[in-house]
Amino acid sequence: TDGASQKLEILIRETQDETIRYLNNKHETKIKSKRKMLIIGIIASFFSLVGCFIYFSRINKSLNQLTFATKKIGKGSLISKLKTTSNDEFGNLFLSFNSMIDSLDKKTLPIDCFNNIFMKMVDSYIITDAEAKIISINKETIVKLGYVENEVVGRHFEILLNENLNLKSANTLNQYF
Repeated sequence: TDGASQKLEILIRETQDETIRYLNNKHETKIKSKRKMLIIGIIASFFSLVGCFIYFSRINKSLNQLTFATKKIGKGSLISKLKTTSNDEFGNLFLSFNSMIDSLDKKTLPIDCFNNIFMKMVDSYIITDAEAKIISINKETIVKLGYVENEVVGRHFEILLNENLNLKSANTLNQYF
């Protein structure tokens, strides 16, 4: 029985040693796995940030192009077409924008023609909006009333009826009322 108990003790010690080695290996494996996951997470985060930066830079560039073109159109230039380089939402937006510019260009030709005729008319004409603010005044009216165009455009029509008008202007207006 002594031999059997010694063999049993050796077997228990070996089992304990093997269990300790297994647990130590498991612990080291856990630590290594955590490190690998941390490194993979950092790399994935880095590439995600780079991807987001590239994506938002592209969006920002497209929006800046659109803003620049709309400002030029707001100043009256209808030659600001946007270059379409993609088939995504911005590409579709740019195509629609360019189509709008073409449409506006076709409509402004008659307006330019009207303005040219309006300015050359020999009779006096004043165009106002619904609130009686002067939108346009032709050259003949400017000459007759003694104003400079930018003195009256954008102001209420009553400016032309003001008591402080010079005598020439007052006499001219009285012909029409």
